[in-house]
Amino acid sequence: MSTWSEIHTIEGQYNLAVWHSTFPVLAASTENKVEFFSADGRKSEKAVIKKDGLKSGLISWHPTKKLLASSWSNGKSTESPLFRLILLGTLVIWNDSEQTLREAIGHHSMITCVAWSPLGQRLVTGDADGEVVVWRCDIRGRLISLCQYRLKSAITHCVFRSLRNSEDSKGNESPSFFLASANGSICFADDIGHCSEVVKISSSILALLTLESNDTLIVVNDELLLNQFIFTPEGKIGQQTEFKLSTSAKFDKKVNQICWVGNGLLALSAGRNLKIWDLLTDDSFNLSIPVSCITDSGNLLMWKKRWAVTDATEKNISWEVI
Repeated sequence: MSTWSEIHTIEGQYNLAVWHSTFPVLAASTENKVEFFSADGRKSEKAVIKKDGLKSGLISWHPTKKLLASSWSNGKSTESPLFRLILLGTLVIWNDSEQTLREAIGHHSMITCVAWSPLGQRLVTGDADGEVVVWRCDIRGRLISLCQYRLKSAITHCVFRSLRNSEDSKGNESPSFFLASANGSICFADDIGHCSEVVKISSSILALLTLESNDTLIVVNDELLLNQFIFTPEGKIGQQTEFKLSTSAKFDKKVNQICWVGNGLLALSAGRNLKIWDLLTDDSFNLSIPVSCITDSGNLLMWKKRWAVTDATEKNISWEVI
């Protein structure tokens, strides 16, 4: 018996779109508002975020609750001879269950990074001036500033250690986290006032990720050089491996992405090609557009990883478009 469901087309110019990891709801932002859609594409007429005179920036869902963090900015020129542009950063939390919006004050420049802790009890935000704020978030989306840090350049990435691997998280609500800034500096920090630089990358950072299965920090710079850092029992990190992510297509860091597509499977989109590295087995795969991806023409492609047994001792891996 076939089941048919009506699919609605989402029209408009959207800058970002993020699915909730637990609930079938999509948040999509335009230049001046954030809208919400159901799994079949129906737009919520009641739920919409707008901030008069402000432009929307980053959006990020709470991992388990219908709370959306979003950043907003507004350009105002100063009276100085240089007429420097000041970007004022605003952070708001949308509670979708209550249909309420709460604003948090803590940044004086454009917010460039927003990251939730694994359980959602902490929210870390960073801005263009290098200011970092660690927030406590309750079940209704109310934020309280716990501590602040000041780095030397704009914050570009934030990633938390897993609760399973973080020794300092035992008995606490949140594990420690890593911060990356525009000058290539990576700092290790927590929510009680500790923050220190642990490594410096020679060029700007494209991706900052953690591999939970073996407690490894993954760093990819704009030269496509991948560094793996492993955690020591003393809580420090040491470099484990370094290699070049080779790709035949011209790589444009402004439009391409680096992300996980499975345990230890790192994907890099480059031009009309998708390359996958298995960091656990050192295998690599090339997928050509003829995991899941969307092209610039609006096409959605999905691949499935398959194992082919060639003999009693060997297995070959292939990827097929579904």
